[in-house]
Order: sequence, then structure tokens, then C-alpha cells
Amino acid sequence: MRLSPLPTLFLLAAALSTQAAPVPLHMHRGVSVPLERLHDRPSQLDVHGPERVGDWHKGHAEGRHGRMRRGRAARQPLSIGLGDLSISSLLFPPSTSSPSSSPAPEPAAPALQPSTFSADVVPASNAQGYSLDSLRAALDGGLTPANPPAVNHALGLDIEANDIGYVATIQIGTPPRAFKMLMDSGSADTWVPSTRCAACGAQQARLGVENSRSFRSLQEPFGVTYGSGSVSGVIIRDEVTIAGMTLPQHTLGVALTESSQFSADNVSFDGLMGLAQGSISSQGVPTPVEALKQAGLVSRAVVGYKLGRVADGTNDGEICFGGVDPSKFKEETWVTVDNVSPDGFWEVRLEAVAVNGRGVRLGATKAILDSGTSLIVMPRADADAIHALIPGASRDSTNGYTIPCTHRASISLAIGGRAFAIDPRDLAFIPLDPNNLEGRCMSGIMAGSMGAEDEMLVGDVFLKNVYMATDEDQNTISLAETLPPTEGRVA
Repeated sequence: MRLSPLPTLFLLAAALSTQAAPVPLHMHRGVSVPLERLHDRPSQLDVHGPERVGDWHKGHAEGRHGRMRRGRAARQPLSIGLGDLSISSLLFPPSTSSPSSSPAPEPAAPALQPSTFSADVVPASNAQGYSLDSLRAALDGGLTPANPPAVNHALGLDIEANDIGYVATIQIGTPPRAFKMLMDSGSADTWVPSTRCAACGAQQARLGVENSRSFRSLQEPFGVTYGSGSVSGVIIRDEVTIAGMTLPQHTLGVALTESSQFSADNVSFDGLMGLAQGSISSQGVPTPVEALKQAGLVSRAVVGYKLGRVADGTNDGEICFGGVDPSKFKEETWVTVDNVSPDGFWEVRLEAVAVNGRGVRLGATKAILDSGTSLIVMPRADADAIHALIPGASRDSTNGYTIPCTHRASISLAIGGRAFAIDPRDLAFIPLDPNNLEGRCMSGIMAGSMGAEDEMLVGDVFLKNVYMATDEDQNTISLAETLPPTEGRVA
């Protein structure tokens, strides 16, 4: 399950400056936001397993958004000016065996033509029902390994279970130890388990003075409550290496207690990396990408995301720090919009939503883009309106919906003058009966108590279908259509 890099036709050079001024940060110690995960069963297929997994995800997604809403009152917007994002200034060159610290020449910006809202229906790719590979991944848990990164300053994103989370490996400590980190664009705290944690997962990698000569405790407590659990511990400094870039004394947390959602034996990661804006960090410290820029290791506080999909049969997932990987997206579809969140999240304005080319009038006009949430959560009236246009859709007994696993519905979100469609496979989140993959599936869209009726929370159901880049310097978000994995294979 590997994918080779794209042809060099798409690999354009970037200016990778080794000098950069620090990002001005306004730190506030508030409640950060959560993550999304779960596979609560081993490998045995039974009729009730997927339904319980689905119920967990619905409850978790609703709790996650509730945490976002409640944490807003004390937060202030970042003092960063808006501006246009030139794609050419973000493109990384192809990876080499020894990454160069010298800047590469910057090409001229390509002429990107914004398109109007498209009513085209995405060809159905789930006519045979829910993917058996995805079902096995959902019930077995674990990670689907990613390809080696196609560019420098990037990490492969392993897929947790059936696309419910995305995990990259970094190194911490002296000597360096590998830590598997859940990548979360919806929170801003980074932590790993402590060697002195009595309530952490037995299988998790740990960090402490016992195994790292560069470990320094700041004797400051921290605590983060997520939609599906919590951690608490102390703030420390240690050497952290991310995609070959080393921060000699980076500030992060070590957990002394983890709730069962993090410490259970089936958890596939060690810690979490928060990549929202640092203004919402509960620890009150810069995020990793902010620290990389402050150290001059990247020229811009940009993170590029390509999320993989188990059903594709290959995992081309990748996360870039300081730029983007042009081998992962269709350059002509690139759009850049202002971040409309005043609270440190990554949020876009929705221009239109359509189901099978038919526009839907929704109350929600803004969407928080959160890689740490699997589902899409929106106000009840909006979720009802969308499912009313999906043949065979119906409400369940909670806040969810069921749809035929073989549905052909195409849902598109228009952002920045371009429509981005959700693959039908992604809307069918999990089958209710694992012995009938052509039966009923839980929908990837659920109703949630939003607090703000003009907002929705958009997770991996949508984000798997786009390349996303967040730029804290410009306070902008860029999106593009992803290239199919088959286009990425070379001899």
C-alpha cells in the first residue's frame, strides 16, 4: 500500500529561507479543542461492532464542537494582517537524500483561474457497497502506513482505522526517540506521555529525564479537555525533530494522566500535535510550526495536509511544514480565502452547498476545518435539508442519519469560487451490519448542537477530498482538489 511521487512536471521550486523573523503571538490559556478517534473492537466481525463505533463518533464530534464553542469567550483574534497567498512561494521541490538548506529559486506564480460553482455529479465509486478494506480497518484498528514523503520538510501520514485519524512520526529527546503523533488542525497543544505516568498506555512511547539527557521540566502544570477525553501533566522543554528539522529546546507537555480514550491498548498513537493557531494553546506556548518559523527552519508558518483513504488501496497521506507538496493536488484548482475565525481555529466562509447539483439553502455559512474530527457536524435543520436530497436517507434515533451504502449522492461545498465534492465513499462512514456491505451505512454528516447556527464543523469526511494549506502569517486557508492516487504512481 505505497504510492510513488508524482512526475517532476508538477514539482516546482520554492524559496526555503533559513532566516525568518519570529511570529508575534498573543497567548491565552484557555480550554483547547479535541480530537477524533476510535475503534473499540478487535478483529472479530459482529453485527453490533460498527454501530457502536458509529455512535461513539457521533457523540465525540458533538462534544468536540461544544468544546470549541465554550472555549471562545476569553479568546481574542490574532493580530495578523490578511493578504493573498501566492502558490509559487509555497511549493517545495522534490525530496532528495540530503535536504539542502539553501533557498531554491522562486518560479513565477502560475495563473490560477477560479471557477464558478459546478453542479457536476462525482462518478459513484461505491456501487458495490462499503469497502471491505475500510470495514476491516474500522474493526481492527491500527495504522495503515503512508508512502515516504515526496518532498523535503514533510512527513507521511499514517491512517488510523477507517480514516478516523492521521498520525505522523517525530523524534523527541537525546538520544532521539520516535513518537507517533495525531495531527490535529483543531487544537493547539502538543504533548506526549511522561515516563512517570501511571495512567498512560502501556504500549505508548514515553519521555522523561530517565531517557532523555536534554529533558528540562518547567514545573508548570497543564491540562487539556477534548471531546472524547482529557490529559494533564507538566510543561517541559526538550529537543524535537520534525521532518528533519531540529528544535533544540522546544516547549511541549508530558502527560502524567490520560483518560481511557488515550491510554487504551487499541490507541494507535503516542501523543498529539495541535496545529491550530497558538493563541488557543492551553499550555500558552507556540505550536510546532510557529516554533519552526521562529527558529528560522522554515520561512513561513504554513502547514500543508493531504489525508489518505484506506479504500484507495494506497496511502499517499502527507503533512508538510513551511510549504506545500504540488505532487498531491491539481494546481489549477488552487484557491485561497481569508480565515474568518476570530478565535484561532481554521475557518472558511461557505458560498454554496449542493447535493447532486441542486443547491441547498443552509443556515450555516461558515465551516471550521478540523483534521482531528472524522465527521461533519452541522445544525439540525441543515443536516435535515441535505439528507432530504439523498435518496433513501433517514434519521436515526440520536443525532445521526443512515444512508444506503451504495448511494450515489454527490455533496459539494463551494469555497473561494470553486466547488469541492465529497467522494461518495466518504459519506458512507460505517455499515450498520458488517455482513451486508450493500445495506445501510451511517452518514458522515450528523446534526449537532452548534451554539452558533451559522457554523458547522467539517472534518475528515470532507478534508480527504482536498489538499489544505493553513498559513498563519497571512491568516489564510488554501484548498485544491487532490490528485487521484493512481496519477501519483511512477515506474
